[in-house]
Amino acid sequence: TLLQKGLAKEEDYMDFLQDFIWREEREKMLKPIINRPTPTVEEVVDAINFAGGIAVLAHPYKSGIEESFIPEFVEWGIQGIETYTPAQKGNIGKRYRDIAKRFNLVETGGSDFHAPHGTTLPNCMKMPYTAVTELKERKEKSRAEWF
Repeated sequence: TLLQKGLAKEEDYMDFLQDFIWREEREKMLKPIINRPTPTVEEVVDAINFAGGIAVLAHPYKSGIEESFIPEFVEWGIQGIETYTPAQKGNIGKRYRDIAKRFNLVETGGSDFHAPHGTTLPNCMKMPYTAVTELKERKEKSRAEWF
């Protein structure tokens, strides 16, 4: 092989292998849903709530979600909004934290680390632990409403 002959570095080979495997896995995951009709936001929120989950609007800034849509999402059952993420620092993050307070949404967050070679690292964002407790409380409340 190229590695055995010293013509390639092991880290280059591993990078190539990870990229290849990741691409192949992603294609396998996406193939069944590519030709499927896209559900509406309301249908997705209904499915999440029906399954006992808590629907959260992820990275609204990166997604280009207009603030005027938030009341409708809340009406459909969205219970949280991502406010802590690398793309939403400073004034942008404050804007979404204000929206969360205005609509009584749980503030969540994440690193947006979706691939081994992403632009951010896992655990790069700090957020208050209250997000976890609020999500648990809402889940318990949701469960209680079923019985």
